[in-house]
Amino acid sequence: MDVRVFRKPVCSVLSARTQCLFSLTTPTRRHQSSSRRSKKMLNIKPESSFRSTIDAKQDHIIFNPPSAAPSVLHTPLKFLPKNDKRRALLKATEKQKQANAVVPPVIEKFLAKWERNHLSEKDVEEMKKLRIDDPVKWRLDKLSEKFNCSMAFVKIISAELTYQHPHLREHAIQEREKAEAVKARWGKKRAMAREDRVKRLDLALKDA
Repeated sequence: MDVRVFRKPVCSVLSARTQCLFSLTTPTRRHQSSSRRSKKMLNIKPESSFRSTIDAKQDHIIFNPPSAAPSVLHTPLKFLPKNDKRRALLKATEKQKQANAVVPPVIEKFLAKWERNHLSEKDVEEMKKLRIDDPVKWRLDKLSEKFNCSMAFVKIISAELTYQHPHLREHAIQEREKAEAVKARWGKKRAMAREDRVKRLDLALKDA
């Protein structure tokens, strides 16, 4: 008699015993990944409108209209014939929308905060006099605010005066030392942020 006939029952018993022992040692977990539960979850009742009223043995059209009424806006203009009346209706609706739409104000790309080419020679001389008399009180931003001009223009005037008057040169050196002392107290992140800011300004000036 063949030995394999006796081997199969013995192997099945041993395998069942090991599975029972393994199941006792490990906690059992139930999942919804079994085939029976998956089929039960996917067994959804079909919509009544999709059911056939007649026992048709061939393909047929299912009439299931949308909940909303059809609109001319749903049909693209490209698919409408040239003599279609819906083209005129579509143009009329677009004109009506444009007439009723609230257009936002135009934002200028560059809006200057000061007037241009409005300073006379007398104003420039007065600016120089104020800067020479008291450079601490009449800083660059104060002069720009008083004469309603840009900081760039005030810097040009101040640079010319700095080379001509020694006390203005000393004042510029003191201001530079104060700025360097403030920068020395900066941390690593703030110093890197200032370097990145200078790089962005250089790139912006290059693009301009």
